[in-house]
Amino acid sequence: MNLRVVCLPAHDFAFLGEGMKLAVVFFLPSLYNKGSRCPAAAPDRRRSLMKKRGWILGLAALTLLSGCGAFPAESGVTEAVLGETVSTRWFDCTVEEAEARKSYESDTASGGNKLVVVELELKNTFHEAVSMYDTDFQLYWGECGPDEWAMPLDPYCEDQLPREYDLEPGKSREGLLVYEVPQEETEFTLAFLELIENGTEEGEEGDLFLTRFTVE
Repeated sequence: MNLRVVCLPAHDFAFLGEGMKLAVVFFLPSLYNKGSRCPAAAPDRRRSLMKKRGWILGLAALTLLSGCGAFPAESGVTEAVLGETVSTRWFDCTVEEAEARKSYESDTASGGNKLVVVELELKNTFHEAVSMYDTDFQLYWGECGPDEWAMPLDPYCEDQLPREYDLEPGKSREGLLVYEVPQEETEFTLAFLELIENGTEEGEEGDLFLTRFTVE
């Protein structure tokens, strides 16, 4: 796994107070495309500025989650709770339900862990198909440290969202994401970060969408 450390300008996080610095760590496994997520056979989509890429965000803005309550409006963060819909630049997303299970279908959590099963509803509000990955949505807990987040488990039953799929214009899709987390954790945040193709390797960060929920 490769690590990339990015130093952000102080004015980007002025609300943190003077003298405070924020280090941002991106986890970038090699299996993720570093460029546009659109296929080479789709030049029109590749030229579009409104592109979505796979993202693996370790700490970044989520460092701010640690017991801080609401984010400043200018930080580009939208917060929601279960049942509330957030509108990204490509699609609407609603976390319908979330529950903790020791096992789900054929998978059982390892000792000291449990499974968190999240039900999502997605609707494409863009003018073209949007390429989606299950790893677009990551789960955080605790102090949002480097070991306090999880990617969804690889799909192993038909109710789960596929690893990758296209969300067609105007169409909706429902599915599950399953995460393995420490047994003692009850407060979680599901995160989605917009990444926009801008001609660079890294792309441009857009808004961050956080849905908070509690499961026992």
